[in-house]
Amino acid sequence: MRDVGDEIRIKSLEYGKIDQSHILIVEGIDDAEFFKSYLEYISSSDIEIWPIGGKTRLTKALGALKMLSGFSRVISLGIIRDADDDAAGAFQSVCDSLSRNGLPAPDRIGRPSLCSPPIVRVMILPDGQKPGMLETLCMESVRDDKIMPCIDRFFECAKDPVHQPPQMDKARLQVYLASRMEPGKRLGESANSGYWKFDDKAFDDVKRFLIEVSNP
Repeated sequence: MRDVGDEIRIKSLEYGKIDQSHILIVEGIDDAEFFKSYLEYISSSDIEIWPIGGKTRLTKALGALKMLSGFSRVISLGIIRDADDDAAGAFQSVCDSLSRNGLPAPDRIGRPSLCSPPIVRVMILPDGQKPGMLETLCMESVRDDKIMPCIDRFFECAKDPVHQPPQMDKARLQVYLASRMEPGKRLGESANSGYWKFDDKAFDDVKRFLIEVSNP
């Protein structure tokens, strides 16, 4: 696949200006690095990725984005966030933030907004229904890795109701990364190193969503 890394940019709300007409908003810089790597993998270019520093900052971030030079040229806006414990609640929270900033909100996850511009799409990970996060998809993509039974046994051995990780998918991902050739990488770095199976069906919905954002 051709290298489109120079066309996919991670931008900063503090110092940036909008250069492209397709925008992807994600929670943090680690997510941004992950999706930059994935967009390069599917050769989907001409898109800017804007990490906002956490899901609770979306309303403020959208207001700041609208003030940046070049926003009037934006024709497509995609927002990706984790479901955590409540996919429906996460989607409603994103729609509320859009409405507070006078931006069109879609009526369903993954569907485009009816009013435009910009055309707005929202994706709630892992699948718009179940609880979970980006790490859930990553671990699903390597479900057949020979290390997985070992990870299961590790957490069974370490089981402690007092100190149980509240986000088990994040914990399992860290153990998986510790088993790789270069342990200690963050999620975005691990994507750049090819640790996740981007061609796995776990990422099918992500692929579809990103293509629709970059080609509305």
